[in-house]
Amino acid sequence: LEDVHELQQRVRELEDEIQERQISQDRLKGTLSRVEDELSEARLDIAQQPYALRAVMEIDFEDTVANAETKTIMDLQLQEDISIALRIPKAQVEVLCYTRGLGTMAEVKISTGMATQSHGNRHDSSSSGKALAEELQKQVADPKSEIHQGPAGKRIKEIEVHGPIAVQAARALRSALLEVDSDLHRTQLDLARFHDKLSEAHTKHRAAIKTEELMKQEIVKDCDARLQAASAGFREQLARALDTEKDQTLKEQASAFKQQAKDHEDAMQRNLLENNKQIAELSDKNHVLEHEIKAVRDNLYGLEVNSSSVRIEAERARDKLRLAEHTTSEMQHACTKVDEIIVPELNSCLMTLSNIESEMHFFHTHCMRARAVVPPANGSSSPSSENAHRSKDCIEKDMSVLRLQLEILSQFSYS
Repeated sequence: LEDVHELQQRVRELEDEIQERQISQDRLKGTLSRVEDELSEARLDIAQQPYALRAVMEIDFEDTVANAETKTIMDLQLQEDISIALRIPKAQVEVLCYTRGLGTMAEVKISTGMATQSHGNRHDSSSSGKALAEELQKQVADPKSEIHQGPAGKRIKEIEVHGPIAVQAARALRSALLEVDSDLHRTQLDLARFHDKLSEAHTKHRAAIKTEELMKQEIVKDCDARLQAASAGFREQLARALDTEKDQTLKEQASAFKQQAKDHEDAMQRNLLENNKQIAELSDKNHVLEHEIKAVRDNLYGLEVNSSSVRIEAERARDKLRLAEHTTSEMQHACTKVDEIIVPELNSCLMTLSNIESEMHFFHTHCMRARAVVPPANGSSSPSSENAHRSKDCIEKDMSVLRLQLEILSQFSYS
């Protein structure tokens, strides 16, 4: 009975653990859905998208974020410390998930704030996700910065900036989902193992009850046999005494034998009543155990149904991940095509600019030679010559600026 109660307690603990892991899995699925929406919106305006980064923290995964309650506390602390360090609202900071690694790695998303607009639709870079992520990376590298003052911020030892929400964030969410699936599978294996132990204990219990019933039946049979043998012996003695002796002494002895036989029969009856009472008590205990075992079977059936639903949800999450990866690969392919079109055009513009510059230099040289043939009358440089020199300086300055801008554009790549 003690083994059965311990197994029932362990089954209840496993049910609570499975429920917590299902809640964590549902949260990860919601986060993954938001990331997929952000990936689809990345085609419209990459500059306004939030930035993803990875914070490597010196904390134990099992003691802090494996449990739903402690994970919620760590999320709030990390969100508050980052928002205070960057001087932004807490709504702009979101903790996506946690994964195991060199410590505990937290995937964090930093959204852009309400920035001022200038020159059309361009936003101020001081409030962009990239600027905030780089500022947080600098603060983590500085031991005296504000991020190290918070309870969660002081445990961050490294920041890795991924960039706009893209393949890295999706890969991290997939890794976190696989870890949740692994934990759930391990819990299910523990549940199956305890189910086997419970079945074995139930089998042993039934065998013990059966053995005890057989022993009780043997005891009752033995008592009946002894009672019958004793009664037969006393009757024979009484009959012999009545047949052989007719005097008063023999009658008194026969009366004494009868009294002894009666006392012995009463004792045997009392023993039978006590044995029957014990058999009834054992039967009641057996019924109680059968009801408890039936309840355990019902709980195990519920666990199997919940496990089946969890597997179905995990398959759906994997399908969504494959769709997100396919969309990301299509975006990368489109960016590569854009690079193949823009970069050759920019190189052509640079070549054309070089030709224009050489022609302008050649033209200016000939102009200077033509003016040198007719010197001014008073021996000083003419205004036309000075204007030509200034024109040359301006052209060279503008050409160098234009060349620098085109070189920077030629190095740009969407991939």
